Amino acid sequence: MKTSLKIATLASVLLFLAGCHRIALISYDRDIGSATKAIESARDNAHRAEAYAKRGSAYSEKARYSKAFKLISADEYDRLFGLAIKDHDQAIALDPSAEAYYTRGVTYYDRANLEAVVDGRLMGTEADRKAWFAPATADFKKAIERDARLSLAWDRLGMIHETTGELDEAINDYTQEMALNPLGKARLADAY
Repeated sequence: MKTSLKIATLASVLLFLAGCHRIALISYDRDIGSATKAIESARDNAHRAEAYAKRGSAYSEKARYSKAFKLISADEYDRLFGLAIKDHDQAIALDPSAEAYYTRGVTYYDRANLEAVVDGRLMGTEADRKAWFAPATADFKKAIERDARLSLAWDRLGMIHETTGELDEAINDYTQEMALNPLGKARLADAY
């Protein structure tokens, strides 16, 4: 009796998790479809760029989620990530705003973190991690050049520098963030 109860409980949990995955993937697909419609109906380049950035972020989130839960192959992950970057590049070409650079930077940052951490363990070499963080760093710096008040860009830049062991740079980033957002204070304390 206990064994059949355990099996039934396990089966229920697996069905629940499968349902959660399905709901998440449907949500990402809905976001992709919604952004595609917004691209087609945009009245100017700024709105079109915003829609491309949203679709790029949705492709990225779908890829990241699917890979993290081993729902897709490496090739499908690369394809979705490629679509994300293509959309972010288009957003920047249409409207090179701080927000456009920031959102592409988040996509690169998320990929770097997903590639660097597997099952809670840091993987790859320091050079591998830095290579993945390099385009994210460039985009966050570009976002800050365009709008130094974008605290989230300072935050992500600080997290990259902290992760890659560049603590002086992280402290500088968090100090800049702290002037704009109280979250920087906690990050700064962690960096010290």
